[in-house]
Order: sequence, then C-alpha cells, then structure tokens
Amino acid sequence: MGKGEGEACSPVVVANLNPAIDRVLHASSWRLGETIRVERAVCYAGGKGANVTRALKRVGVPVKILNFLSGRTGRLWADLLADEGMEGEHVDVPGGETRINVTICHQDRDAKETHFIDTGPVISEDAWRAMQRAIEESLQQARCLVLTGSLPPGLPVHAYRDLLELAGKVPVCLDTSGAPLQSAVQKGPWLVKPNRKEAEGLLGRSLQAKEDLQWAVHCLWDLGVDVAAISLGDEGAVLGWREEIWWGKIPVDHVVSTVGCGDAFLAGLIYAATSASTSALLIQALTFGALSAMQEAPGAIAAQDASEDRGIGSPLVERWE
Repeated sequence: MGKGEGEACSPVVVANLNPAIDRVLHASSWRLGETIRVERAVCYAGGKGANVTRALKRVGVPVKILNFLSGRTGRLWADLLADEGMEGEHVDVPGGETRINVTICHQDRDAKETHFIDTGPVISEDAWRAMQRAIEESLQQARCLVLTGSLPPGLPVHAYRDLLELAGKVPVCLDTSGAPLQSAVQKGPWLVKPNRKEAEGLLGRSLQAKEDLQWAVHCLWDLGVDVAAISLGDEGAVLGWREEIWWGKIPVDHVVSTVGCGDAFLAGLIYAATSASTSALLIQALTFGALSAMQEAPGAIAAQDASEDRGIGSPLVERWE
C-alpha cells in the first residue's frame, strides 16, 4: 500500500459509521450519587474514524471521512469537525440524534478515566445504501479504506464485510471487535488492529504469553491479513508484517488522556506503510499512540512531534523469532 507518488497524493478514505460527540469533563473527584461541579469541559467530533482522521490530518495526509449524522447533535458534530479544519461527507439519518459520549477525567492521575458510551440512531436501509454509494464513489481515487469502530444500530453484523467486498483491490484497514470483526476478517483485509481482548474473542484463546501472541499473528496471516497488529495497552503492541513479528513499547511520562491512542496508533501504521522494515513501522505507530496520550483531543498529535519524538521515551523494540 502507498507506493508511488500518485498513491501518496490519494486520500485515505475513512468510513466513520458510528460518530459521536466526545464530551470530556474535568473534576477533582467524583462519586456516584453526588452532585459534582465540573472544573473544565471540552467537546470534540469523535468516533474512532474521526480520531484516525485527526491524527492523519495533523501530519499532512489527505483524508476523506464519511459519516452517518442525525439531528441537532449531528449538526453540532459537523460544526466541531469543521472547526478543526477537517472536511467530511455526511449521510443524513432521520429520526434520531448522533450520540454523545462522556469521559470524566480526575485531577488525581492515579484514578482511571470513566467513560459513558451512548447509543446512536438506528440506521435505515436507505441510509445504509446511500453510505455504500458514497464509499464506492470515494474509492475510485483512494489510497486505502479505513473501517474502524463499532457498528451503529440497524446495520447488519456483516456490514464491514460488505464494504471489504466493495473495496475490491483497494487496501482495507480494519479495527473493530466482536461479530463484525469475526465476519470481516474472513475476507483478508490488508491490515487488522485488534486489542488483546478483541483478538482473544476472535481467536477463542487467551493471549497472555509471548507464544500465544505469536500464534495469534500467524492465525491472522493465515486469513490473508498482511499487517497484523495487536495492541496491548500499557504493555505496548505486537506487529506482524513481511514474515517478521516484533514487540515494542514507548514510555510516556505524563498521560493526559488515553482516548484515541489506539486510533492514533492505527493512523501511524497507515502513515508509515512504506517503511523499509517491520520495526520502523511499529516504532512509527507507537510514536503516534504515545504522542496522542499527551494530548487532550482524541487522536491529536503535533506534526513536529511525530517526526522528532519529543516528550516521550526512547522506543523499546524486540524481534520475536
């Protein structure tokens, strides 16, 4: 993927089927059942597809993002996207509201973030057909197609598989979970990036030991996947590509937010798809994820940081034989 000048100028097409407004509330502490005064609040156009788009746009990669939007919150979502200088194509879903996800961040950094995930509008058959047409048209000049995030209500579990078939020879990057992952991975996407739990659900086996993760990568290769990445949270990530398997991790001294870090990692894989080596591809993806952890906006990175690695530790990488 991504070879040649023509493809380098072609946009990455992102199917953002389940967008959300990400509302982040900062509080010194909170307890269930109490009245909590929020000290600061911010709002972003979210959804995993939007986070991938945000990271890629920050490093100058052309992106076309297609979204299902609904109601007043859908219009707000589009305004928030435009405020960041990102343009999208939207399919209207009548009779509902685009979801709002809420994250509560504590000043006490030892406390974990608390996430409330909303349910989006039900996607009608007409809206789904309109989205498929829009994606098919966009693929004519696409560098790759990104399918990421959960499926909204109303779409069949094989929706991502259908889009893989629609993509034809266009490389597809897949990042989802559960039944949609189980269905779509059988079509052999170019790249798959589950986290450990998602990979365990897909393969039906615990993936705790090094040997388990190596086995998982080989399973994904056997399904026709070229780039098999498994994110491990604080333990880094494993990447299988070009018949090599590498593990890596980049330390981050001060984590601002973990929201969107996995999406930034995926963006790093897409950005560095022409890397000369598997280790270089992994380091770039880890760098994107680590830099995102230092920003509040999900998936956000600073372009200069992406190349200079400022503010994060040295990468730790190891080839697994």
